[in-house]
Amino acid sequence: MPLAILCTKHGNAQDLVVDTVEEIPLQSDQLRICVKSVGLNFFDTLIIQNKYQQKPDLPFSPGGEIAGIVIEVGKEVKDFKTGDRIAAYCGYGGCREQVILPAKQAIILPKDIDYSIAASMLITYGTAYLGLIHRAHLQPNEKLCVLGAAGGVGTATMDVAKAIGSYVIATASTQEKITYCHQRGANICLDYADNMFKHKLKEQAAESGIDVIFDNIGGPKSIDAMSSLKWGGRFLVVGFAAGEITQLKLNRVLLKNIDVLGVNFGLYVECFTQAYKQDMQTLYKWVVEKKIHPIITHTTSLENTPSFIERIACRNLTGKAVIELNRN
Repeated sequence: MPLAILCTKHGNAQDLVVDTVEEIPLQSDQLRICVKSVGLNFFDTLIIQNKYQQKPDLPFSPGGEIAGIVIEVGKEVKDFKTGDRIAAYCGYGGCREQVILPAKQAIILPKDIDYSIAASMLITYGTAYLGLIHRAHLQPNEKLCVLGAAGGVGTATMDVAKAIGSYVIATASTQEKITYCHQRGANICLDYADNMFKHKLKEQAAESGIDVIFDNIGGPKSIDAMSSLKWGGRFLVVGFAAGEITQLKLNRVLLKNIDVLGVNFGLYVECFTQAYKQDMQTLYKWVVEKKIHPIITHTTSLENTPSFIERIACRNLTGKAVIELNRN
């Protein structure tokens, strides 16, 4: 029977268990996938605590993005066959040796894209592309400030912005993370734990102001950053890694004609599946063309998944973590 990481009760990463699960019959519109890679993300730390917007029934597996090989095809599926290399956003349930999902969620992988790179990009780069391209319409030479730039989504956002030709101001909370952001191509890096963060960000904004803020952390620093937005700037609400939902000062929104834009990747995939697939094909093409440079900073086995989710929860894991399995 296939091995899986299971959340059998809501709690922290140490409450996750490793166990086998029974193979269930395939429905007519589904694929059975032999999983090769699973990307881990911050929301995995929330969903196991029942603190995320998705609340799956127990027991379930964390892991919202996978890549692997099709090993069984439902009788009504026309676009896939056994042996196809695919990637898919699944929301949860990915940390298993085998995953069943609707065929409409799967994307055929270009031959030049590795399984781990493919899985690592779906949520991070997908969110970055949705936020910067579709929501903020970021342009070349515009100034972008990324709050929480050293994590998986922040790293992807810097990469996509640099591919567009934008000026990137990265913010992070430790010197190690700031060094990492410099290495990933940020034009300027600031410590948002610094008491002078608001003042220093305004200095970097200069007279022209910041065009777009990509807020991945929430809390008081979001309000500090908003004060540096230019007239008509765009504020992207992406997540609340700091654990506090931002209480925006709407007078600033009014006085500066600021657009506050939500970036809900999961709902986007659900409602605009074809657009999401086109986005990912564009991003995979950019990888092949070396316009973007996704990197995986940490890999581990399926059995070691809980410890990596714990590291993400403690925010001491920089970059992107991927589970690798079924590599024989």
